Amino acid sequence: MAETFQKANRRLYDDLHERLERLCNKLGDDKAYVMEETIEAVRKLAELVPRMNITGDARLDALANTLATSLAGVSADKVKTQPDVRERAAEATKNAFNVLNAFRAASNGADETARLMAA
Repeated sequence: MAETFQKANRRLYDDLHERLERLCNKLGDDKAYVMEETIEAVRKLAELVPRMNITGDARLDALANTLATSLAGVSADKVKTQPDVRERAAEATKNAFNVLNAFRAASNGADETARLMAA
């Protein structure tokens, strides 16, 4: 049962990683057009994470809270017309993406250690 919960949380990390990476790449490229759907996908997932976090991973909740706060009031139009908004959103998403990658790396290392110990 615990393994099922861990897999569910890993899937949550993976979904957040995929959406955040897409947004981070778009915001980091001044010439790229950022669609409202791209921002909204990350915002919605950040709002859902605390309810979907069935293992109670505090790191995941904190990251989701940081993302929700960072993206509050950010829109595709503002990103397009206000360089300071784009820059702040790009920095916030890049930082969150780096933190998420560190969480995933630590989690993958723990999973590998557990697998080797069980063998």
